[in-house]
Amino acid sequence: MTKSPVSGIRIQEATAYSPDAVSDLQRPHFMDGPDQSKEYFIRLADKSIKASREMREIIKRKQRVRDIRFRYGDHEKFLMQYLEAHKAITLKEFIAASGLKRFYASNKLILLVLANVLRIVPHEKGDLFTLAFTKFS
Repeated sequence: MTKSPVSGIRIQEATAYSPDAVSDLQRPHFMDGPDQSKEYFIRLADKSIKASREMREIIKRKQRVRDIRFRYGDHEKFLMQYLEAHKAITLKEFIAASGLKRFYASNKLILLVLANVLRIVPHEKGDLFTLAFTKFS
């Protein structure tokens, strides 16, 4: 645990690894705020960006080694077709295109990342979700 230049705030390193396949297994960091809440940060190139709720959940659930099962329904089929045409999607775009509520859309994306169907790419303006595999002809 290290002391930050801001008084009263401690910075600790978490033990989980980023699920981003592109990164070199950089560990996320978190900061204890004055109201006992934790804010998580992911290192991206030369910047630290705040981790989204989806990224935090993925990091937390990646620590547990479990098989992931999900139902491949209409929304998942739509998402796969969208990603083949557009290469990436954000949570907001998925909500708007699918008509799902934020909670359900977020959970679908999290499950697909945990099942290694999608890959999450952290970005300052929102995480991007891409296909984790490429289609062979």
